[in-house]
Amino acid sequence: MTDTRPQNNSLLIVLSAPSGTGKTTICNRLREVRPDIKFSVSHTTRPPRQNEREGVDYHFINGERFEAMQKKGEFLESAWVHNHFYGTAHSTLKAHRDRGEDVILERTLRVRRPSANSNSTRCSSSFCRLPCASWNGACGNAAPSPRKK
Repeated sequence: MTDTRPQNNSLLIVLSAPSGTGKTTICNRLREVRPDIKFSVSHTTRPPRQNEREGVDYHFINGERFEAMQKKGEFLESAWVHNHFYGTAHSTLKAHRDRGEDVILERTLRVRRPSANSNSTRCSSSFCRLPCASWNGACGNAAPSPRKK
């Protein structure tokens, strides 16, 4: 398998799954075995929860600033979840890459089931199996599901 890492060898790890499936537990376990991995700190318009810290857990901003950043194309991805915006700024990931740091991006996968009268049955998924204590393993991609015509 070809290594597609940037020249500085930094790695972006994206962990995406539905709410309540253990993403944070996995991230914390990764940090136990690889304390050098950094978390990507996202922007949000929701207020901080107890014990959350600005710049550590999230960048807490107002809706006007979020929308201005969105219009300027400053987010790699963004979503409206539970009445608040969340987004990952390009600048955040670039800063990690420029420092040569591996970074983990934790995202909630929002799954929408097709409606009963939908003709769409196409599905594509990927699965990346990570070795328990090292990053020297390879990732495998699942083949897309057969498409019905």
